[in-house]
Amino acid sequence: MNINWDAAGPEGLTFFSNITASISHELNNSLAIINENSGLLEDFVLMAEQGIDIDPAKLLTLSSRISSQVQRTETIVGNLNRFAHSFDSAADKNVVIGPLLKLAAAITARIVASHEVTVEVDDAGPELKLETSPFLFLDLVGRCLEYAAPMTDNEKKITISWQQSADRITISLAGLSLNESHSFPDSEGEKAILSALGGIISPDSGNHNLLLTIPAESRATKK
Repeated sequence: MNINWDAAGPEGLTFFSNITASISHELNNSLAIINENSGLLEDFVLMAEQGIDIDPAKLLTLSSRISSQVQRTETIVGNLNRFAHSFDSAADKNVVIGPLLKLAAAITARIVASHEVTVEVDDAGPELKLETSPFLFLDLVGRCLEYAAPMTDNEKKITISWQQSADRITISLAGLSLNESHSFPDSEGEKAILSALGGIISPDSGNHNLLLTIPAESRATKK
């Protein structure tokens, strides 16, 4: 099945825009902390030049704070780079699903956190490969997380797990308080992305899960 880019394209651009804007805010926050601690370090240097004794532990604390923010920034930039390269071409790729789900959780973390919710990807999940469009997959999972975030239970945590049955992979977003009404996807663009991946989204109210089921080989690869 060919992708309906007239519908999916604008939706994908909106997702890309939202994610890059969110990541830029994360980078600014990290740089602000680095700048603040760098300023404090300069203050200590000026004090030392005036003959004031400086506690080495304070310098070590500042250095540690700057180092941790540099590492955080490197992680954010790495995620941004992987996200940007998820659409190097429209052709589908054979990808390992676990790392891709972790990337989806990472790039939507700030958006989900606006609902005071965290996302955990189950490290015990099987190492399954999926032939799909990485960008469309990230788009769809990211939208699922945004949709689910306001519906979490009291623990305010979404746990992502996955399993394969025959030729289909089911991704579960657990920790939700779902009602009977189900309005996702609701836009033509979201429906086009779901259709391109051959996916089905269904609530599992009994187990407090939102389920995304897709073929191990995306319908978007089939001509």
